[in-house]
Amino acid sequence: MTRKAFVAAGALVALGLAASGSAAAESKHYKFNVIVHDGSTSFYAPVINGMNIACAQIGAECKFLGPPNGSDIPAEVDLIENAINSGIDAVIMDIPDEKAMQKVTAEADAKNVGVYFIGTAYPKTKYGSIGQDFYTAGKSEGNQIVKYLPDGGKIAIVTCCAGNVPLGLRAKGAMDAVTATGKFQIVGPTVISTDETQAYGAIESLYQANSDLKGIFGTDAMTSIIGRFIQKNGLKGKVMGGGFDLVPATISAIKSGDLQFTTGQNPFLWGYLAVHQMWLLKEHGVQPINVDSGADTVDASRAGNVDPQFH
Repeated sequence: MTRKAFVAAGALVALGLAASGSAAAESKHYKFNVIVHDGSTSFYAPVINGMNIACAQIGAECKFLGPPNGSDIPAEVDLIENAINSGIDAVIMDIPDEKAMQKVTAEADAKNVGVYFIGTAYPKTKYGSIGQDFYTAGKSEGNQIVKYLPDGGKIAIVTCCAGNVPLGLRAKGAMDAVTATGKFQIVGPTVISTDETQAYGAIESLYQANSDLKGIFGTDAMTSIIGRFIQKNGLKGKVMGGGFDLVPATISAIKSGDLQFTTGQNPFLWGYLAVHQMWLLKEHGVQPINVDSGADTVDASRAGNVDPQFH
């Protein structure tokens, strides 16, 4: 099934569930938890919105959880284990660490807790997922870089998190796309942190060491900090910027011209479709499937139409 077909099917399911949700809730009351590796970022706002809407439709009790102080895989594992031991019916998780994933899925299986992945897919496992094809999304970013810097030059790639496989794939896709032109010199990928103050300082140090940069481009929600750096240092028009995720600060920076573009991944669908997939698994035994949530490029022509609760 194609992504478009599945999204259309999801909409039809939602319509049916909206009509029968109260009846389903009377027969069975499910408990689903959505647990992520970073509970501090506004990136997950549309995920939460999608979760809430879907859970209301099926009459499920749902919680969103994540470490409060930035990306923290061990803390996420603790949250997942506590949720599994509390008697939930399914756990929906964004866990970008394969060893940690293997640990918690074994515990979930032992207690008949459903598992679905958002953001980070593990296609060689039996579990379904929704998220980007990260390498392809990275190539989409690279094509945007070439668009805004057709003559090439020195650029920097920055990323929030060391060892994060999905972000590494995005970086590789972007670098492969610009390298293919033969016009670019690439600095990085440079790790800048999920802490905004530390990220700003890292970008500042990077630019001081490479004042001939033509552009700085991110792999994640910290793209907003690139925009802040360009704005505070009066670099609009001199240094291009872009990256990933549709957090409000990034959209504002695109509107002001401090960033040129960002790449969304339809996170509302992560929360919405994941909940329905777990309901179908628990209620009807329908096995979850993998869904590509796409690479949604937003530039100045679209920034005014972005709703942060749904993008």
